[in-house]
Amino acid sequence: MRPRSEWELRTYLQRKKVDEPLVRPIIERLAGLNLLGDRAFAEAWVANRRLLKPPSRRKLVLELKQKHVADTIINEVLAEDDTPEQDVLQQIIAKKRAKYADNAKFMQYLARQGFGYDDIKRAVLAKADNAAE
Repeated sequence: MRPRSEWELRTYLQRKKVDEPLVRPIIERLAGLNLLGDRAFAEAWVANRRLLKPPSRRKLVLELKQKHVADTIINEVLAEDDTPEQDVLQQIIAKKRAKYADNAKFMQYLARQGFGYDDIKRAVLAKADNAAE
């Protein structure tokens, strides 16, 4: 069972048509038992995403915002994450490079993954220079 954000649980309870006066005590009770909390959720989300399919920092921020996690919590959790963005970019380049023959399309793919243009350009052109040697 993965941790849940407060927003996820609130939305779930509303879908199940739980009376509004009951929602607050349920959320408070679960938070008191450390079974619910945005910070624990965000930490678990980042750790899990870094293990499976490492995304860019920008993409992690977007995913956590979609789960309605507060900006302060997102910033704190990502400040604790010590995964270098360049390493993540290099992993994706190594894995996906063969799929894209055209550098422009490959760079567009990497931009959609949330990486900055300067980082992408530097990494892709460095790989191309190394392959040419």
